[in-house]
Amino acid sequence: MTSEIRILAVEDDEDIRRLLEQVFENAGLPARVVGSLAEFRSSLAQEDAGICIVDIGLPDGDGLSLVSELRAVGGRGIVILTGRGSELDQVLGLELGADALYPQTLQTTRVIGSNTSRCAPSGCL
Repeated sequence: MTSEIRILAVEDDEDIRRLLEQVFENAGLPARVVGSLAEFRSSLAQEDAGICIVDIGLPDGDGLSLVSELRAVGGRGIVILTGRGSELDQVLGLELGADALYPQTLQTTRVIGSNTSRCAPSGCL
């Protein structure tokens, strides 16, 4: 891997993606926010991330499977940000290895941005 980034997020909703970018920038946190699973994998292959933020519903793959893959590799905090409200998705996300799961709202996005700096590579505090 050529360089290191602190946060890598995948979110297919353009408005939320822009909001995440703005929140991280305002907080002075180095981050990359991409719109698809393919972009996420490509970015992670080039630049490691201490914290990964994953949307469950992606146009080109399953965010829950990505969470499981990331946990198997280890060494990073994993946060799920999702618009899916099903209790099953929430339980599965945490059982598959997410350190935290947040519903996808404007307030939640701001909270994630403000709390991300306290997440250690081994998990969120």
